[in-house]
Amino acid sequence: MKRRTRSFIVYILSPLIAITVAVLKSPLITEADLKSNPKAYFVSGLFLIIATAYTYYVTIWSPYNQWKRLKTQNWGNLATEAKQIIDYYVTEGFVLSMNIMIPKRRFFYFIEPSKKNPVKTKFSLTGKVLHAIWSGGAHHVKRGLKFTVNQGACGIAYTTETITAINFPELPTDTSFNLTESQTKATKDIVMLVCFPIVVRIDDEYGQEIDIWGVLSIESKTLGSEILLKDPTKQLILYDLAQKFMNYYIKLQ
Repeated sequence: MKRRTRSFIVYILSPLIAITVAVLKSPLITEADLKSNPKAYFVSGLFLIIATAYTYYVTIWSPYNQWKRLKTQNWGNLATEAKQIIDYYVTEGFVLSMNIMIPKRRFFYFIEPSKKNPVKTKFSLTGKVLHAIWSGGAHHVKRGLKFTVNQGACGIAYTTETITAINFPELPTDTSFNLTESQTKATKDIVMLVCFPIVVRIDDEYGQEIDIWGVLSIESKTLGSEILLKDPTKQLILYDLAQKFMNYYIKLQ
């Protein structure tokens, strides 16, 4: 089901039906009213239409539009923060891309490669799947790109809750990261990749609770960009910028 269709059903159609049913079940017309005024059905019907429309506008439509405007503004602010990081590295001679992937529980899917044939995917009953929800930089990933938490550097970062850095020129040629051929093609030509778990710490009376909201990946196809991970000073700068970006993303949620 497409995102727009799902949003229409969840945020518009379902509440409208619920409000309409609730209003219709209200005992507005009695037999005595009908005998004394033959137009009671027309009057009550007009009242129901107005009451339904007003209730829907006040409780659903107006808050929903405000929420959409706020989310759009937040993504715009996030893109501005990312552009500052990307522009900084352009001056250093490196072209970067940044992606945010969040996990969702899924059932009955074909994403991971078959053990016998990596071209094909195997059936999985249930599991967590990482979805690309935002992308910025030179080469955007396809929105909706999916990996399970058992795949790729993002999956490693999410499951181990640690930063996962990869210099692809130094990897053995047979390294697969449990990806299918199509997933491998989507990530080809990447020289440097680092994935950061988006860690949220919540303090309460019982102590500190740690939650992993998703993964921020920063990658580059620029030849020589592996120096950003191999040089301790450059790596520290990159990690610090990434942490500040993740902190900003968390505040927007």
